[in-house]
Amino acid sequence: MNKEQITKLQDVIKTINAKILEAHSKYIFWCPKDMDREHKKQGYTFYAYGGRVLDLYFLNGVMNYSVWKKDYKNYSEEINKIREVLINNSGTANERIARLTSISTEDWEKVLTAFENWASFIEDDKKTHFERMRETAIANNNQAFTNGNIKIIEIESRNAIGKKPDLIGVRREKDNIILSYIEYKCTTAAMTGTQSPVEHYKDMRKHYKDRTPAIFESYFERSCWENNDHAKPYDAFDLKKATKEIVFLFSHISDENNESNKSQELTVQDVLTGIKAIKTEMGRSNDDVKIMFIKDECERLKTDNKHMMTVQDAIKWLEAKKVR
Repeated sequence: MNKEQITKLQDVIKTINAKILEAHSKYIFWCPKDMDREHKKQGYTFYAYGGRVLDLYFLNGVMNYSVWKKDYKNYSEEINKIREVLINNSGTANERIARLTSISTEDWEKVLTAFENWASFIEDDKKTHFERMRETAIANNNQAFTNGNIKIIEIESRNAIGKKPDLIGVRREKDNIILSYIEYKCTTAAMTGTQSPVEHYKDMRKHYKDRTPAIFESYFERSCWENNDHAKPYDAFDLKKATKEIVFLFSHISDENNESNKSQELTVQDVLTGIKAIKTEMGRSNDDVKIMFIKDECERLKTDNKHMMTVQDAIKWLEAKKVR
């Protein structure tokens, strides 16, 4: 897509963002996204607390959007009324976009509160979405493209067979550009079975390391915003020359095995077991696998050796934490 189209989409985004209260602003992310296999439906997906609020895009030169599925109304009947306004297809494309930008601060508050409840509501066996919620905040908080940091350019990037990394980032290490395929873990529930780190490693090794980087050049350009600390367009580069790495990102690691918080955090032993399984699976492969630790979703993705480690160094660090 061209720069004029990107600017027009970003103007709509700025109008919407101006109506979102500060309490929610940390847990939203406008993710560059191509929304069909042909890469013709290009724009942004608006995530809030891990839920997909809307897609805003150009298709055949016309700006359009689609909104959340009805599933989310289970968490707030009020937002279904707002959805009915937004899915109204009458009028011109410009009139539809005008309806979207006319949604009030009060209505956006209802929508985002519903998504927040969807992510964090705990009752009986209802599924929570703490990882998706925190993942959105991590993407939001890591948009600077500077040495020593990872800039997130996409989340929930599902490929043709349904596999996906949680986050995709770009980082600069001196003169080298590196694409980071990131698997994020912050709850005990996501450390076992098909969700375990070693199972995700197997998927990432098979399907992500050979993905064409061409699409990411477009995503990087869309993630460039003026008048803030995001990368500016003149930072663009040839991602075809980038090297690639797999990163396992962990947060909310507790020193105590607290049964009541297993849905919200990890233990040192959880992480240690997962990383050891990755090490065994790696064998003698030359895969570039990194382990990264942050305290919570508010911390920047720094690539110094206190935050990003080799698999072996991460095991040593965790074993030392267990001894203390």
